[in-house]
Amino acid sequence: MSEPTVSVDALLLRASLQALRQAWGEDWASSLRAAYPEVVTLRCAHQATQDLLYVYLELPRQLRLDESAWQAWRARLKERGLPSAELHRLEKQLDLPGVSQGQEPHAHYVVETDADEGWMQEIERWYAVEHLPGLASVPGCIRAQRWTNHDGGPRSLACYDLVSESTLGSVPWLAVRGTPWSDRTRPHFRNTRRTMFQPVSV
Repeated sequence: MSEPTVSVDALLLRASLQALRQAWGEDWASSLRAAYPEVVTLRCAHQATQDLLYVYLELPRQLRLDESAWQAWRARLKERGLPSAELHRLEKQLDLPGVSQGQEPHAHYVVETDADEGWMQEIERWYAVEHLPGLASVPGCIRAQRWTNHDGGPRSLACYDLVSESTLGSVPWLAVRGTPWSDRTRPHFRNTRRTMFQPVSV
């Protein structure tokens, strides 16, 4: 359930790329920018097998959106012929440059999860203190971010821009994933989605 008023740093659009092209044509990104002129940065990644597109629409500053304002923002998609697209409010928790910052990303890896009752605070602390900084230090990681999703969950969204998909199987990446703290925390993930996307230039 949506919260009455929340802090928002970015919007996340979950949609079918095919549906976007059918509604808005090949230049769908321009139509999306026109629908949300408040946005300054637009980053896209696509999972071809599921035809799942994630678009991060980053705002120039954090906004506080109440429920009525939020419903008006969401309505813009329906008004423009995209009734099935999902829009989520994201609050930034951490944004770290990776050790491979500056290289071109060829993969975008997303981990979304809820938590067992009473465990979200510990999972957030694990991400902030150990996990996200550890993965950002792995060769092949360009950027590591974590967001709180205030609409439709899972509530925690961590995402990584990677030089290649093979970064996930590297020895340093597996070492970060295999710590004692990770072993204590990960069993308390719930409704977890792990998705490998390909970046899309717009």
